[in-house]
Amino acid sequence: MRRSIFLLLIAFGIGGVVIAQSSKQELLTGTWILTSDEMSGIGKHQSLPQETQIRFSEDGNWQATASIQNAKQGQWRLENNGKLLVLISDEEIRYQVLALSETTLSLRMKKQTATYTLSWSKK
Repeated sequence: MRRSIFLLLIAFGIGGVVIAQSSKQELLTGTWILTSDEMSGIGKHQSLPQETQIRFSEDGNWQATASIQNAKQGQWRLENNGKLLVLISDEEIRYQVLALSETTLSLRMKKQTATYTLSWSKK
């Protein structure tokens, strides 16, 4: 009896990790509108146009209405249990996921001596 309960707890624990990752992917899927584009540190900042949109498809593709780090489309994936978003086009762009909910997406990328923070709201 104890063994059965133990095995059930392990099964739910492992299943919970898979569900958590899956639900983060589901949260990310859809169209997002840029609400804030900030840079700190040293470097030249070229802001994205206001109202820039990015769409994450279930099939792992993304497409934007403006160039993000010199790309407008490519593939995407979440890593590190949803704490890292990787956009892939000609090169990999790695963003730390600061917040992800049904309505808010906030990303941070460090590049050389600058830190870029992008905030988005769900369309």
